Amino acid sequence: MQNLVQIQTNLILRHRPRKDSMRFALALLCALCFSTLAYAENASEEIFYTDEFVKLVEHQPLFHSEHKSVDPLSHAFVPRQGGLCESISLLIHTATFHDSGDFNGANTGAGLECRVRGLSVGAGGYWNSVKKYTLYEMVAKDWRVGSRFEAGVMAGVATGYWKLLVPVAAGRLGFILDEQRALRLIMIPRTPHTPATFHLVLEGKFQAK
Repeated sequence: MQNLVQIQTNLILRHRPRKDSMRFALALLCALCFSTLAYAENASEEIFYTDEFVKLVEHQPLFHSEHKSVDPLSHAFVPRQGGLCESISLLIHTATFHDSGDFNGANTGAGLECRVRGLSVGAGGYWNSVKKYTLYEMVAKDWRVGSRFEAGVMAGVATGYWKLLVPVAAGRLGFILDEQRALRLIMIPRTPHTPATFHLVLEGKFQAK
C-alpha cells in the first residue's frame, strides 16, 4: 500500500497544475485516497478478544483446579480477520436543491464508500451544479438514531469548481430502508461562493462481512 502512495506522489510531482490541472487534481485525489486506506489498513490489524476467550472468562473459573489444563491465553488474541472494509456501498448521486441562484439541479454520478472502524471513506464523481465534472474524496462519521435513521458529518475535497481543489464540509442524514439500501441527504451550508445545498444520494450495500 505504501508503494501505491509513493506512485501517486510521483504522479503529482510529474503533472503539476500549470501543465494539466485536471490530471494533477486526479493524482492528488488518488494519493489522498490511498493514504487514507493505508492508514485504515494498518489500524485494522489490531488484536482483540475472541468469542472463545470471552466464553472461558464468563463460564469457566480460570483458576479453579479442574480447569488447570485449560490455557485461556491460547484463545485470547488473534489478528483481525477479513478484508479492509466492513462493508462497501455503491452511491448513486441524483438531484440537488439550491436555496438561491440559477444552478444545475441534476447532479448525477456515482461513487464507492468503504466503512472501516466506524468511519466511511468514499470517492466518486458527478456532474456538478455549475455543469462541470467533479471528482471527490470524503471521510464521514455517522451515528445511529433509532432503528431507521443515521445522522453524521463529512469532510473532503472536490474538483470542478472555482479553484483546483475545494474543501467541502457537510452534514448528512440517512434513512435506512433495509440492510442493503438507504437514502442519504447531504446538507452543505451557505458559503461566500455557493448557496445552501441539499443533495439526495441513493446507497446500495453490496458487500459486507
